[in-house]
Formats: sequence, structure tokens, C-alpha cells
Amino acid sequence: MPTTPEEAYAVSRFLPEEFGGLSHLLRQTVARCDRDVELLAASDRWRPGQLDPVSYLPGDVPAMRATLAGTNLNVTAAILSKLASTPAVNVGHLSELFELAQLHVASPMLVYEAAPFFVSGELALAAAASDRPPAGLIDDLRLPFPSVWIVFGHDLELPLDMSWPVGTSFEIPASVRELAGPALGAWRRNIAGALHDRGGAICGVVVFAGEGGVGLADDVIWTVSANPDPAMPPPQHLDRQRGALSGARSRALLAPVVENLAMLVATTPWTDAPPRVPGIGEPGSDRWVRSLRRARARRLLERGAGSGVRIVTAVASRSPGGRSDGRPAGSGRPMPPHARRGHWRRSRVATRDAEGRITGDVHGSHGTDWRYVGHWIPPTFIHPERSGATQVWRIELPTGQSPEPPDDEVLDEDQTSAE
Repeated sequence: MPTTPEEAYAVSRFLPEEFGGLSHLLRQTVARCDRDVELLAASDRWRPGQLDPVSYLPGDVPAMRATLAGTNLNVTAAILSKLASTPAVNVGHLSELFELAQLHVASPMLVYEAAPFFVSGELALAAAASDRPPAGLIDDLRLPFPSVWIVFGHDLELPLDMSWPVGTSFEIPASVRELAGPALGAWRRNIAGALHDRGGAICGVVVFAGEGGVGLADDVIWTVSANPDPAMPPPQHLDRQRGALSGARSRALLAPVVENLAMLVATTPWTDAPPRVPGIGEPGSDRWVRSLRRARARRLLERGAGSGVRIVTAVASRSPGGRSDGRPAGSGRPMPPHARRGHWRRSRVATRDAEGRITGDVHGSHGTDWRYVGHWIPPTFIHPERSGATQVWRIELPTGQSPEPPDDEVLDEDQTSAE
């Protein structure tokens, strides 16, 4: 995580540099947030006075996006209002207000600009339990969009005793509280402070394509949720505080998880949610809202209709020579309950022309005659029914391990092939 305002604002390099483009993106973000709030209101799964869902569906993406962005957008609006009423002669104060507005608006705009991809809880956990992709695959990775928001189907719980970088601010700055006032709502601490005080979970991560659209940028945005604050007045005492935290993949202990998920998004098929929600009347009207509450419309909402979300569907595969009953080939002894770690397999694939004919040679030059393609072998759980264990969704932070990727030279390479 960043510990200085300069580090916190570094991710804003993915925003338009021109004021006109930035202003247009801000208006677009506010309009999208308003649309998400309408979808949230039409859903039976997100209501004041009840707990948030314990697991998520593709249709929950608008609600998660609106709740994590709403506070920051309200604070930004309050700061911009103050900025507009400040005399131009006070240049120093104008500069301070503008920096505050940029810091609070950057994360919501980047989350809304990213293409949302929904990954089921089981698939997210499998990616977290798999070996890190080879460095060469990450270098050659091509995301389907310039930025991607990978949303988990289940919150991945963070340990309450996790360490925080020295210098992390857990307080809402006094200047922001003075300017924003009611726009902050009832939250007493920023999202990092809420996680520090009450614990919480990671709900997703935004990743960015590298230079020229190849590889992954080092910047990431964690979308997180903090546990409810029992000291809050009802119904806020049941609400999870949601927000976004920028960070650097190279400094994250969870970098292997991010890379596995990015590889899944880039290499596995996905399905698009229904493009719209059928309604009667003008969007936002009472008649339109009533139509959304019908059973068929609710089912479409749960499938992500109108949210633009894409649903990742990984194809299960079996290790070569493996058996469905968990016994090694040629053995009559049943295997005890255990898990086989997932991993990535690299294969050389010969270059093809536009018509699909092979023009390269897997024994030729890398990048000209052939390239690497990653194939994910997911974790295999053998006889889980015999263990009697309860599944716990919790991220265990590794200790004593370097976040640096392993040396590409020591990785086993799959048998070369011409695909």
C-alpha cells in the first residue's frame, strides 16, 4: 500500500491527462454510479437494515461498485463545490483543494473504467491455492481490456492481525472532514482504518495492462470491505464499509494470487451477462422500478443484466495419468484426503498466419517463430468427503517469502508443441 500522497496518486497516470477528458470521465462515472444505485434498489439482496450477502452473484457487481465509490464521489462533489466558491486570489488553497479532489476521485473513476469480470468463489480460492505463473507468461500476457476489475464470488477474509506499512494513515484528514461534512456519512475512519480496527476482506482487484498492452503494470487497486461497526446507529450497524486501496504488485505478498487471476481472465473463456434489464416505462420512473421487481427481472438482475459484467468460466482439467477415484495408476490402495496444488504449464506454440496456417517453428526464434501459451491445471481435491473439514474462506499471508517472481530459468517447461 502507498504511505505517501505521491504514492497514492501514482495510479492516476491511467486517467486522462487533459482536463476535458478528465471532466468527461468524471461525469460518466457519476452517471454509471447513479445507474448502479438504481439496480441496487431493484435487488432484494441489498437492502438497508439487513446484512450484505455472504457470497456474491454477477448481479451484485453494481451494488459493490456503487457502495465502494459512493462515499468518495460525495466527498469529491463537496470539495469541488468548495473549490468553485474559493476566490482565485488564494492560489495555495485552490491547489490544496484540487489535490484533495484528485485523491478522492481517482479510485472510483478507475474502478468504473475497468471492465468487470466475475470469478466464482471456488475459482478465486483455487487460483489463490495454485502456484505462481512463470515470469515469462506474465511478460507476454495480454489482458482483454486496458484495465480489468476481477470481482470474487466470495469475500476472501484478511487476518485481523495483519501488518500495515509504516506511515499508513487510518484517519480521515481533518480538512476533508471539514469540507465534506455530511457527505462522509457516519464513517469515523477511512477504509484502511476500518480494516485495521474491525478486520475485513478483499472483494476484488483492478489490474492494468503493461506498456503497449503487453504484460501487467505494477499498479493494482484492491477493492475491499470492512466488517460492520456495531457502534453505529441502526441500520448502519449492519453495513460493511467498502472502499478501494491502491498498491503495487511487486510489493504485495498476494502478487501470485493477482497474477493467477489475471492469467485466468486472459486465457479462459467468459460469458457476457444479459445486456439490459427489461423494464416498462422510463428508467428511474416508479413504473420502471416496479417492473424490475418481478420474478423474471430479478433472475436477470442476479445474472448481472445491465451491469456489463463478464463471467469467467474455467474448464476443469485432470492431471495426465490421474484417476477419478484418487488412486494412483496400478494401485489398489485408496488415497487419503488431500489436495493437489494447481499450477501453470507453459507450451511453445508455433506462429500462424491470418488464415491459421503454421508459419513458424517451435525450435526457431522466440517472438518470431513461436510464443509461450499458458495452460492452467487447477487444484484437485481428492476425497474431500472423507476429511469432515469445514471450508474456511481465509487468506493466509505467507511469511518469510520474497514477493519477487521465481527465476524463469529454473521452471520446468512443458513439451514443445505446434498448436
